[in-house]
Amino acid sequence: MESKMRYFLLIFAVILWLPVSGNAAFDPMSDSTVVLPAGSDISYNWVVPPTTMEKPIPKHTLNEIKFSVDASGNPWIGIDNRKLMNPVREVAAAVSEPFQGLVHLDNGQLLLTTVRTLGFIAPSAKVEFDAAGLPLMVYQPICDLPAYYSRIYRAAGNCVYLVAEDARSKTSSIYVLRPEAASAQGQTELRGYKKIFQTGDTINAVTGDGDNTFIAIGKTVLMHTLADNKITAVPAQPTEEVRDLAYKHGLGLFYSTASGVGFLGAKRAFRFIETSHPRIALHGQSLMVLFPRNLGVMAFDNIKNLWNYDYKLEATGE
Repeated sequence: MESKMRYFLLIFAVILWLPVSGNAAFDPMSDSTVVLPAGSDISYNWVVPPTTMEKPIPKHTLNEIKFSVDASGNPWIGIDNRKLMNPVREVAAAVSEPFQGLVHLDNGQLLLTTVRTLGFIAPSAKVEFDAAGLPLMVYQPICDLPAYYSRIYRAAGNCVYLVAEDARSKTSSIYVLRPEAASAQGQTELRGYKKIFQTGDTINAVTGDGDNTFIAIGKTVLMHTLADNKITAVPAQPTEEVRDLAYKHGLGLFYSTASGVGFLGAKRAFRFIETSHPRIALHGQSLMVLFPRNLGVMAFDNIKNLWNYDYKLEATGE
């Protein structure tokens, strides 16, 4: 019992949320709580402070909000399948075509998917505006998707994953898109994708580096190794259905669910954020978390220190 008590004293240190305006009808952080290991030296700060709103964003639209972080650590938020915002740089624009997903590569390139294609924002010599007065970003397709409504996920090494669902065969497939040599000078570009995995289950999220791929199916997270085409279950598993995954070598594997964010170690999993429909991304040594109901973004620095608390609880004894 003494060792278990020592464990709880060590692990749980509650973070108090910043107060909001007393005039607000809605407290933007009233449904959010964070716990971190005491003495872990994990620091946290608002990259984008939570927005105080008279009315919260409707819960049924939270899953439609997109989130990505560019090479400079700036968060990008996609809303209504047409608008892109970078709150740090105070940039807001509309995309010329409705997009379904967005990711930033390691080199900073922004990629978007529409219903049918994968593409990017093309440079434009003339600034145009949409009906609401927002600057218009021109979408340029690169290639067709493997299936309509394929979802895009970021991978390390300037790679991306595409998840395609086939309603007729009731299968879900993962494709990896890697940079390939485009000229004799060694320049590379994204040119084609390769199928690496297929299942009869619904794939909720994917992350990895192209060679080692983590796949979320329901409450289960699997690892696929491309070299031997082997599938293994991650040793520690979450207790809720996984909605998103983020991975970086040396930092770790993180997941989000409908109600929080957690860490998947080699021996145990634990959730350290409780909030509604969070989005996650990794940049540098930090985990970036979007709180969709108020569009606040928080950075958790030195997040790799969570590995210091990766041990089995039953091994602590009485």
